[in-house]
Parts: sequence; C-alpha cells; structure tokens
Amino acid sequence: MESLERGRSSFDRHVWGDAYAQLSAADGEEPLGPEDLRRLAVAAAVRCAFWLALELFNRGEMARGGGWLARAQRLLDDYGQECVEQGYLLLPLALRTLESGDPVGARETFLRATDLGGRYGEPWPTTPGRTPPTTNTTSKPPPWAM
Repeated sequence: MESLERGRSSFDRHVWGDAYAQLSAADGEEPLGPEDLRRLAVAAAVRCAFWLALELFNRGEMARGGGWLARAQRLLDDYGQECVEQGYLLLPLALRTLESGDPVGARETFLRATDLGGRYGEPWPTTPGRTPPTTNTTSKPPPWAM
C-alpha cells in the first residue's frame, strides 16, 4: 500500500493533486477506509471547485462561478497551509485586477501564482506570471476575468 502512504503524506502536506492521484490508486488496489475516503473527497473537492468555477465563468455564470471559487477558498482556509491551489485561486483575481486598470497589481498577483506553482511543481498556475499583463484595451478578457 505504498500509494496509500504517499496519498496520506501528500494530503497532510496539502498537495491536493498528488493526494488525489495516490489515494485513487490506493483505492484501486484495495478499498479505502472511511478516513482515507474523506481525504480523497477533500483532495478532489479543492481542485474540482476551481475547475467548475472556471467552466461556469466561461459560460457567463458569474455568480455561480464566484460561489464555487468561494467554496474552494473555504476548503483551503480550513486546512490553513500553503498549497498550489491557492495559486489557482489567484488567477481570476489577477485578471479582475488587470481588467480594473491595474496592470502592476495584476502582475504582482500573477507572480504570486507563478511562485506557488513553481514551489509545488505545478505548471499551470506558473504560465500567466511568465507573460507580463498589458493594458491593451482592444482585446476583450475572458468572461471569468470580469
């Protein structure tokens, strides 16, 4: 049950993506007990809430998307430790900051997301911080950035 131990360790360190992958693998080897199932559910919920919010924003459902981002933030706040998913949650904030006319503030927020992604080996939140935001008003931001 090496996967189970790695999954528990990742969960304890709030490396949610790895926790989910390892606990899922362990569940495939042998059914998880109640506490490990709870760990698996929490690990899945943090990332799922972000991606669900993103999809809702892309559909123009700002209130529902914002609700899921708030839920993801509450899950992270409950665990109280830094993790890469905090970087994910910074991305919509950075885009809203950019849209409000503050490219310097947006860049700082993108860089915080980049830093979190880099520390946890997660490439996705690091991408926006590598490209400085512009004040180009001819292109429209994605709907979830508004």
